[in-house]
Amino acid sequence: MNRLPAKLLLAAAVLTGIAAAVVSSSDPGTGLIIGIFAMWLASAGATAWEPMAGGVLGGLFGAGVSAYLVTQHEAAMAGGSGSVCNIDETFNCDLVNTSEFSELGGVPIAVFGAAFYAAVALISLLNWQKVERFSGAPKLIAITSGIAVAGALYLAWASSTLGAWCLLCISTYGISVILLIAGVLAMRKSPEAAGGSAEGKKEEGSDRSLMVAVVSGLLVLGLGVVSTAGEAEVPGAEGSEEGDISQLFTKVDGEVTLSGSEPCWGSPTAPYLIIEYADFECPHCAMSFPELKPLVAANPDLRVCFKNYPLSSDCNPNVGGPMHPNACMAAAAATCAQEQGRFWELSGQMFANQNALAPGDIFFMAKQLGIDETALRECMLREDTQAKIVAEGVAGGKAGLWATPTLFLKGAHPTDEWIQVEYGTEGASVLLAAARSGEPLPPARPAERP
Repeated sequence: MNRLPAKLLLAAAVLTGIAAAVVSSSDPGTGLIIGIFAMWLASAGATAWEPMAGGVLGGLFGAGVSAYLVTQHEAAMAGGSGSVCNIDETFNCDLVNTSEFSELGGVPIAVFGAAFYAAVALISLLNWQKVERFSGAPKLIAITSGIAVAGALYLAWASSTLGAWCLLCISTYGISVILLIAGVLAMRKSPEAAGGSAEGKKEEGSDRSLMVAVVSGLLVLGLGVVSTAGEAEVPGAEGSEEGDISQLFTKVDGEVTLSGSEPCWGSPTAPYLIIEYADFECPHCAMSFPELKPLVAANPDLRVCFKNYPLSSDCNPNVGGPMHPNACMAAAAATCAQEQGRFWELSGQMFANQNALAPGDIFFMAKQLGIDETALRECMLREDTQAKIVAEGVAGGKAGLWATPTLFLKGAHPTDEWIQVEYGTEGASVLLAAARSGEPLPPARPAERP
């Protein structure tokens, strides 16, 4: 067998990997892209050398990337620091990894990916070492990888609707294609394809392959579900390590301003103030918004205000594309509901029904809440309403926003007027308690903006 193509691909993978390591120090985004190509080249080279070797290497790569995406999904949903592949608003893993497409049945899709790739790596290794006993592995890999490729096409479509792309997710799409090729190539060179294996032995091998794949996949899936089932630990909270509270906030990467027309909840004389910037189609915003009123109830010395930051270029000049097509209209509806004193009620309904924010859906919700529909429609079309939403987007950009929801806290830090809160309302609760204790908060870390 001619090994030259495999040798060339593997050599290219090594050189590309070295280039990725060199470039990453000065340009992490470009380094990541080069690193992904190195991973693809290595997997393709191993496949060309020996299909099941490609299955092992590709499966390990896919499982590793998926495991990282699982941890980042949990961190992003908890409001933690950004992923290594957050380059800008177009290439931003956290935006994709916390979208409505990022979970299946409440479980991060990356958990299923980790289980699939780990199972492929294991049965590829077993077939490579004992082809007769695990003769069904190539066919199983080809079928499941074909399903994975179909899933990748769907997720690529989902990213196109969001207007944001996850480079690490894209890397797994390529791995799935390589695994499909590896499975097909291995089928062609299997003993069954050559007619050299008995039917009984073939069935026995297929049964072993399926059993190992199912058991290993379920094991990894179970571990993934368990690891994501609990709530993320908030640094500085009771029971965490002393000093971790510094991870709860960063310096503001810009200037935070209030227009005075924002909807607010809590006493106007409260010494502490939180501003939340949010988007009505952002899944994590839907989790954060219902926590604002209880946060004020638990902290009577706090006032919270809301500002729109729709992730759509239709009304936000800081956004590169229409990631959320109904976000601007929902922001207008909330703004106009405020004129009728019903901002919190309609906003709560829209956040609770994010998949139903078409005009008819919003007006139905408004009618159910007793909001004057005619006045709401007229208000949403007014130029001053549209100008206010654009102005809030501009203000968010000046404050250094790159994702939603973002919380800013005033009055808690001894030297910084405003600080950006990490870990959402839970992080804010810990910071407020620390501020009341009289012990000054540590210096704010620089903002980690991608």
